[in-house]
Amino acid sequence: MISNWIYYVVALLVVILAAYTIKKAASCMLKLVVFIVLLAALGAGYFYLS
Repeated sequence: MISNWIYYVVALLVVILAAYTIKKAASCMLKLVVFIVLLAALGAGYFYLS
């Protein structure tokens, strides 16, 4: 089982990398949609693992 602080560090890195990649490659509306989906996936992963 993954500990909470490791999950938060990995989630933070994923958010930062995804935001950087999206910023380079996508329009504003697409960025918003992808960011919301990413946050929902991270939230679901947290509740699934805990």
